[in-house]
Amino acid sequence: MPYATIRVLKGDSIIGVTVADELGRFNIALPTEQRHLLLEVSSLGYKSIKKSFDGLDRTGKLKLTLDNDNTILETVTITENRSPYVRQADRMIVNVEGTMLANGLSTLDLYNDHQISGSTTTAISGSGATSL
Repeated sequence: MPYATIRVLKGDSIIGVTVADELGRFNIALPTEQRHLLLEVSSLGYKSIKKSFDGLDRTGKLKLTLDNDNTILETVTITENRSPYVRQADRMIVNVEGTMLANGLSTLDLYNDHQISGSTTTAISGSGATSL
């Protein structure tokens, strides 16, 4: 299984973890004295499998097959959380849209609260939201 996640467990402890390559091959270094281990293989869209083993021979070859998992995922929403302050080479930009700074403040309030010392010019622009 390409890019599957492989974990080796001893009881509840993870003693090794890796990711398979594009051909489904993987290498994982384990201490030779480890016995009674559990190999867990998982990949998105497939049912995870667990296989117990007592260590492998020197070739370490093991063939496993994962079954399809037809679980339908719920909607995923990704939101951006970024700083409203952007410093560029020649200016500092304060983007207040979508922040607490935009709630109930006038452009003059924003200007007074965000003056940068040493600034010789200030430009105010915006469409739907105020930018300083």
